[in-house]
Amino acid sequence: MVPEWNGFPKNKPPFYHPAIVFGRSVSSTRVAFLAALSLSVIYLVCFASSFGSPISLAEVSSLKRPEERLAYATYLAPTRPEPENDDDDNYFIACRMVAYQIMHAPETKTNRSIPFVVMVHHELRQSKKDRLKRDGAVIVEVEGIRPEEWMMSGMMEKYMDLYTKLRVFQWMQYDRVLFIDGDHLIVRRLDDIFDIPEATMTQQTHKNNSALLDGETGQPSEYLLAASGDLHSYNHPFPPPNIGAFNTGFFLFKPSIQLFEYYMTLMKLPNSHNPEYPEQALVNYAHRPEGNMPFAQFDWSWNIILPNGNDWKWENRAASFHEKWWRTRAVREVREELRVVKESMFAFYRGRDEASWY
Repeated sequence: MVPEWNGFPKNKPPFYHPAIVFGRSVSSTRVAFLAALSLSVIYLVCFASSFGSPISLAEVSSLKRPEERLAYATYLAPTRPEPENDDDDNYFIACRMVAYQIMHAPETKTNRSIPFVVMVHHELRQSKKDRLKRDGAVIVEVEGIRPEEWMMSGMMEKYMDLYTKLRVFQWMQYDRVLFIDGDHLIVRRLDDIFDIPEATMTQQTHKNNSALLDGETGQPSEYLLAASGDLHSYNHPFPPPNIGAFNTGFFLFKPSIQLFEYYMTLMKLPNSHNPEYPEQALVNYAHRPEGNMPFAQFDWSWNIILPNGNDWKWENRAASFHEKWWRTRAVREVREELRVVKESMFAFYRGRDEASWY
């Protein structure tokens, strides 16, 4: 039964009056006791620390765990040979397009203020670094990682700088990073991927010595790496199959110096991976399903590489598609969407550049 209100406003809930808690009358003695207890707690927190200087209530509230440092990232190396005009470099334009989609495009931009970081090879032309910075990206310049001698015979020149991508694992200034290649169409916002189980659970490294090559050492005790499954052809069913490998164009990880150093030891082991697919083959060996550090695979609804017509027409299509904006073999609808993104990106930055002149 709800108690009578004794003249207090009838539109207020039972706990409106200080002597009525959750619809039950409380004696003045109990109220006095609770008040004294509250004052005692405040006194102990503010003035009675026996382990050091007294702390204020404001300082107590500041002791909560700091927010996690998240980032989106991509990598840009010089195109070899490098076009004279920056706008003739397809990969540079792709990098600007994915940056625009994550930072500025209304339907896909981050709503958590997650920074977009471009790791640039130290030989990248300065005008490209300057342009990306004006676009709003954070620029991190790194020294290139040269392939080992045993790799050279099986590697195409345009892939020579791809091992440098592994330097993102050195970024201890971030807690977790979603790496995404520039050649992407983003259909919907990606922020929520940081919250799914595959992207949050640190895994323990197995201790199976039979899974190691001779001379293979340095695996970390734990790691976090989740990635989009790889596909080798446009001709695949929907939903795409799990082939037990991932593509390094879309993966989320926890930076780790020990993990980076482990990757570097693999570079020195001949035949540990196929250098025809440089860093992708290396990390797929390190995180193969039967190895000590298997990767966690994202559901297809986050990312699909080499999308075909069935992938695109599905009502709940993937959040992103790994496809080059200049590739003529791309599905017509995806190619058209990429054209719109490219034009929107140029228009957006042109307007912003012109506004800054006044």
